[in-house]
Amino acid sequence: MRFRKEVQDRPIGRNGKRAAEPFTIAVTPLKTREPRWLTLADVIGGVLLGERVPKIRRAIRFVPDGRRRPRSTKFRNAIELWSNRPIFKTIVEQKQIAKDRSKSDDDLAALALGLKEMANSGAYGIHAEVNVKPPKGDDPIEGDVYADITFEAPTVHNERPGAFANPILASLITGGARLMLAMLEREVTDRGGTFTFCDTDSLAITCGQGCPDGIPSVPESAIDAIITQFDALNPYDAAVVPHLLKVEYPSVTDLRCFAVSAKRYVLYRWHPGNRIEIVKASESALGAIIGRSSNETTPKLARRIWLSILLNHLDVNPKQRHRAKPLVDFDVPLRRKFPISAPAILSRLAPHNNTRSYDFRIKPYGFVQSIAPAVTGPNEPLPIAPFEKDVQKSRRLQWVDYHTGDPIRLDWNGTSIAGTVPVMRMSEYVRDYARHPEAKAADADGKPAGPDTVGLLYRLPLQSKRLIRIGKEVDRLAGDEGATLMPDEPVEYERDDLADDIAYLATFLQAATARDLGITERGWRKIIKGEVAPLAETVDRIRQIAEAYHSACDDSGTH
Repeated sequence: MRFRKEVQDRPIGRNGKRAAEPFTIAVTPLKTREPRWLTLADVIGGVLLGERVPKIRRAIRFVPDGRRRPRSTKFRNAIELWSNRPIFKTIVEQKQIAKDRSKSDDDLAALALGLKEMANSGAYGIHAEVNVKPPKGDDPIEGDVYADITFEAPTVHNERPGAFANPILASLITGGARLMLAMLEREVTDRGGTFTFCDTDSLAITCGQGCPDGIPSVPESAIDAIITQFDALNPYDAAVVPHLLKVEYPSVTDLRCFAVSAKRYVLYRWHPGNRIEIVKASESALGAIIGRSSNETTPKLARRIWLSILLNHLDVNPKQRHRAKPLVDFDVPLRRKFPISAPAILSRLAPHNNTRSYDFRIKPYGFVQSIAPAVTGPNEPLPIAPFEKDVQKSRRLQWVDYHTGDPIRLDWNGTSIAGTVPVMRMSEYVRDYARHPEAKAADADGKPAGPDTVGLLYRLPLQSKRLIRIGKEVDRLAGDEGATLMPDEPVEYERDDLADDIAYLATFLQAATARDLGITERGWRKIIKGEVAPLAETVDRIRQIAEAYHSACDDSGTH
């Protein structure tokens, strides 16, 4: 049984070209030929960002049914939470109190951390939790799909909702978060400014002096004014949480940003003599990469990769360049770490396990390593091996193809030896990392941004050509962006009931239905009789109109 599905459109830019990364999230103008369900918060947010007020076809309100006796529980036996009081207001306030007093108290530090994690995961994540159970065999699983409509699909994921899964709450919470972000963006644009990047709960606003030519900037006083304005929405005790918004790194008055995309950025500052200091380095798409040495953690690696990028784009002191040279030498094979989250991964390493005692075997929920092949494709091998931090020891391991389990030999040094698989160097990955296109945005001409697009980006207007329904979860072995053994394309659920849709629409007036389909009445009669097969565009339209007719009839209770 399917529980929750996302409904998305494949993004098409103004030039009709399909944008890359079609399944990522974006807040952007969307034109559709049929109505779409949105949260009220998203509708308001769209208007705030400059879109026209939409025509509301139908509105649904969710209200609680009945009352229950108030119940209480204690978080870590310290913080009392009542079911009839704002739980997360209490959690956030108590987290701040514990944090302020935790400098010399380990118990309070642990309490503050626990409350923070509860606030982050309990407020939204548990309501959206859907877990995919790996299939036992290769046979497809049939089942129902629940989206804007309900239908049977020949192949589905075996998705299991979490204990507190509630797609209604999850949708409304994220809609409210987007509205808050839209309000913040509108405040910035009304003051003549812009932002460098944003996340679900933050906006990096360009302000102060020294911005590049053509980049709008607001004075620092405007930031204080915006914070004060949002304080009117602060639901917390002002004595504990004085501001709804806060400035990150307030002591760094000369903070600079180099951004590649929404999640790939570095914050840095200049020092006398054209020397740079990295303040924060984004780790997006870097979390699975295994360091060049056993003590090169992800934070260290991220800072060094961004240092390399900055050295390539900024006029940095030659002495600092010289000192940094060994740190930014990435001429090593690119290896990545993945959790063993599916039986198929473990089965590929059975030859390794069969020759070892239990204590030294690779076990479920452990890790494997993969090395990025220089040539990728559906028929190209994907090397995996037991996890090992040391690159020299990794060279001596037996590597196998993830797809087949067959042993393979790797060309570690680019010697092009026959019968070996060439591997990607980390330097190649760093080069491509710095040119990652922000495909969800448009350049100055309204086309999807590419690897060479620089400067101000704009929202990419989208035209819905086809509605597809996809699974909540995607086929991937790690949540880190880009850190997957297989492409993280979600399963698409197709309706295999064209004949049913045609038969259903045939019960309505043929002239009106043909007009809605955009074809002649004679052509529609031939399709009904099976004399001609509908074109692909007409097939999509038949399905869309059938859905719309079903919805309209359900609303009115008539046919």
